[in-house]
Amino acid sequence: MKVRYEPFGGIVPLEKPAALVFVNKAYMKKLGYPGHPIWDQETDRLSAPTEVHFSFTNQCSAGCEHCYTDSVPSGLDEFTLEEMKTHIDTLADFGVFHVALGGGESLEREDVFEIAEYIKKKGMIPNLTTNGLPVNDEIAEKCKIFGQINVSIDSLVPDPQQPRRSALLEKSLEALKTLINHGNKTGINCVVNRYNFKQIPEIIKFARKKRLADVEFLRFKPTGRAIPIYGKFCCTPEQHRTFWPMILAGSKKHRQDVKIDCSYVPMLCYHSPEKSLMDKFCVKGCDGGNLLASVDWKGRVKACSFSHEFAGTVENLPQEWGSNENFLKYYNWNDQAPEPCKSCKYLSLCKGGCHVVAEIVNKNFFSPDPGCPIVYEYMHRK
Repeated sequence: MKVRYEPFGGIVPLEKPAALVFVNKAYMKKLGYPGHPIWDQETDRLSAPTEVHFSFTNQCSAGCEHCYTDSVPSGLDEFTLEEMKTHIDTLADFGVFHVALGGGESLEREDVFEIAEYIKKKGMIPNLTTNGLPVNDEIAEKCKIFGQINVSIDSLVPDPQQPRRSALLEKSLEALKTLINHGNKTGINCVVNRYNFKQIPEIIKFARKKRLADVEFLRFKPTGRAIPIYGKFCCTPEQHRTFWPMILAGSKKHRQDVKIDCSYVPMLCYHSPEKSLMDKFCVKGCDGGNLLASVDWKGRVKACSFSHEFAGTVENLPQEWGSNENFLKYYNWNDQAPEPCKSCKYLSLCKGGCHVVAEIVNKNFFSPDPGCPIVYEYMHRK
């Protein structure tokens, strides 16, 4: 079991249930782990990310209109298998627990399973995001190497308004079925936009019917090919206000596990949840540069998969982690939070919403998230 010391105590990974448990110093000692020099540090920032999103290929034949990585059918120069192993060694030695493989389309790279095997060999859990198009029975069987596989599905019915090509929907749904039939732990990633918003309840119902591990709703963000179409597809203020009640009602009604990405935390906070419960269940806003880091197909590292700025390369990630300004500006955003974030009781948890959205829409990384209902009402008050 790979346990990692932290200034507050440590992080203990569990297999059943699959979880990373943050424990204090006393509990670490109770588990048989003695003191460590890191316990003398006065900081709550993690010594390394718990998860790294690795977009290790830029090849994808789907051609989605909103691809945040600008992937192309032919792919571009990519790391060899041996180079990938070197990068995986770096992440493992740094103390990373999970590596989420993405792209492009991961399954279009022939050595994806060798890469996943090596990640597992190094004591980390490989997870996979896929559009499902390459999936057949042989591939689905090999996919058992992954901790979880999420298929990208934004709609349950063909819809030409969707940026994800509706002509591919049937193949993605068939892939989901095939992965489930082969015993894979499978879920859905759904990128929410103003045109599929009304489908959220049906998608939750569908996930329950298929007995999926979970369905995760991701916010439409202005990165890559999505930048010029962001204004067309981003959700309306009214949709952002009603997002959380809809999610909560659907999850309760169908008894289905539902996740939201960190950029949706402002929409939750608008409905005044208990801070103590949010803290207990680690419901937090942007944690780029702390819990998370991202690596692209060129080996460039970012605080967040959607960020437009780089913080060195994967080879020097351990050295850059504690000092690079592009990591630290995410982590320290609260220190210069403007109104209404500065006075918001949820600031310590929400962390100002999505900084990528703020940077593109407001032309200012340190401005409030314009999609936050609280911010919207503050900016439009009479």
